[in-house]
Amino acid sequence: MALTAKFTWPASTEANNFTTAEPLNKIPFDSQKAVRYDNVSSYGILDVIVERVESFIDVEANYVFKSIDATNWDTFMQYAVQGGAFYYYPDSASGTKIQVTMVEKDFNLAYKAMGLYSFKFTMRKVIT
Repeated sequence: MALTAKFTWPASTEANNFTTAEPLNKIPFDSQKAVRYDNVSSYGILDVIVERVESFIDVEANYVFKSIDATNWDTFMQYAVQGGAFYYYPDSASGTKIQVTMVEKDFNLAYKAMGLYSFKFTMRKVIT
């Protein structure tokens, strides 16, 4: 059985939540990006300063139905696109949660068929 995801927001109180109607397509591995500064001296010596390493989760929703599911996504995204922190539960039945923020600054549902939409977005893990 496929797992449905759960989102709760804001992260400070988790006052709002919803569980996806259909499973999300998550890339199996988190992507990593280092914020670093490289400097090569005139002698050819490399100095590297690593500020931080960020982790990202790429998510794809292929089946968002126009009914209640699209309404839930819209309500959630009104908060997420503002950059607020929220919790992502990859499996809504488990207690495992990850605090994240949304990378994109916009949200667009792509039309697939009558009453059916899809979208992709990336979440950045909050460094604690």
